[in-house]
Amino acid sequence: MAKNELPSYGLSPIGQMDGSGTIKLNEGFEKALLRLECFSHGLIFYDNVSTLEHSLCEFESINMNEGLVKVKLIQGTSKGGAKTDVYDIKPYFPNEDYIPKQRDEEKAVTYKV
Repeated sequence: MAKNELPSYGLSPIGQMDGSGTIKLNEGFEKALLRLECFSHGLIFYDNVSTLEHSLCEFESINMNEGLVKVKLIQGTSKGGAKTDVYDIKPYFPNEDYIPKQRDEEKAVTYKV
């Protein structure tokens, strides 16, 4: 690696989210949903045309046995459309995380990858 060159890292998706807000985890990630039902909201990190974005979502249902998470899309994503890769699901802690009030049509936070 050259002196001014930044290291590169690879990311692998943990599952996919369809346009209805259903996330299906890849095999082997089901146990990661343990205790997620204790939270009403979470941050979903997903791929959107070569950018990594995240959105605050309300959990509607969580099925650890089947690796399914159903979310109500709150900000950043729109219903309908193709499946998108999901890279992480984090519980939302309102006393630690700050999410400004936004409408569904506003843009999610974007990271270039």
